[in-house]
Amino acid sequence: EEHYRFMLILPLFHVNAQIVTVMAPFTIGASCILTPGFSAQTHWETVAKYKASTFSAVPTILSILIKMPHENLDLSSLEFVICGAAPLPVNVFREFEETFKCRIVEGYGLTEGTCASSVNPIPTDTEDRRKVGSIGIPLPGNEMKIVDSDGNDLPPNSKGEILVKGDNVMKEYFKNPEANAQTLKDGWLYTGDIGHIDEDGFFYITDRKKDMIIRGGENIYPREIEEVLYSHPAVSLATVIGVRDKIYGELPKAFIILKEGKSVTPEEILKFCKENLADFKIPKYVEFRDDLPKTPTGKIMKQVLRDEEKA
Repeated sequence: EEHYRFMLILPLFHVNAQIVTVMAPFTIGASCILTPGFSAQTHWETVAKYKASTFSAVPTILSILIKMPHENLDLSSLEFVICGAAPLPVNVFREFEETFKCRIVEGYGLTEGTCASSVNPIPTDTEDRRKVGSIGIPLPGNEMKIVDSDGNDLPPNSKGEILVKGDNVMKEYFKNPEANAQTLKDGWLYTGDIGHIDEDGFFYITDRKKDMIIRGGENIYPREIEEVLYSHPAVSLATVIGVRDKIYGELPKAFIILKEGKSVTPEEILKFCKENLADFKIPKYVEFRDDLPKTPTGKIMKQVLRDEEKA
């Protein structure tokens, strides 16, 4: 719609900012609100001042915005919020929508796929086909499927690697034949993301392939643990990585930022996990922090945490 105002809060070197927040609105004659960058302290004031219709963010940003003051501001211009770049915890999804009375449109894509390959259908006044926790269905001109480690197609509800195909997929990595051979096969882009498709054709992301934890031969996807942690009333931000163990090879470790004014012990977190997870998925360690390393776009940098644990 031409009246839309897309508010830019992600850095312009990022494909999401370039495609979703700048080029997309210009193709329909809409406008873009340029900001110096994401600021949790002034975000809602900026939305109210410039009557933003939408903005594109990552899950960490939405988690932060939930706790920022906004009660005395007019946010009625905000029609929906776009979220991508990482899996959005279901509890954050529901709390954000309930708090701001604004719909979230979750999508999926990579830089190699020009940002967007799938999206949850945008809700209308008469229909809401979204599935909470899903990255939606392929966009027009895109194909997606799930394959096993040998590249064979998998049936619905089977976990495997997500592959995408379309004119929006890159030609190749520049002068990097090894990466091209690993990533581009028979016209398909191997994303490195683990997920599944349901009977209705909706895709779901489980985790990054490289983030999977192997505990004594058992595969553990950190997102499953993170979903449980985000459902705890005291948790604001959470992430899980695998740390070395002499017996099991790897064990899960949780890093947590608590909500302001909340207090909880590691033992209480572990007890909560035991009530909601299989025994082998329960974190071995819990560490509380005041902050977590993030990329310029706001994604939690798990590799930095892994490097710290190895040091």
